[in-house]
Amino acid sequence: MAFYIPIWLESRDGARLTYLYTQPIHAPDPAKPKRLKVVGENRGLVQYDLDTGEFAQLSGADWDEGQVIFARVCVALKKRLRNGEIPERTEYAA
Repeated sequence: MAFYIPIWLESRDGARLTYLYTQPIHAPDPAKPKRLKVVGENRGLVQYDLDTGEFAQLSGADWDEGQVIFARVCVALKKRLRNGEIPERTEYAA
């Protein structure tokens, strides 16, 4: 299964960066029984502390079983943040 998670910088408050990420919600497509269609999206927020280097999941835990999506968001952000970048937009793709 392929994953694509878009991630946007939502706000910056001093040393705290808050990022929004989304994940599509799929349901069966009545017109094409063997396919799924996107019927909405789940949203989550992650906060990164520039001073401590720690991530915190602010929202999204209710739909992200096992924090799988949250972990992937953290991986994508770590790659950019460790190089000193503060990306306005990034993504996780696998």
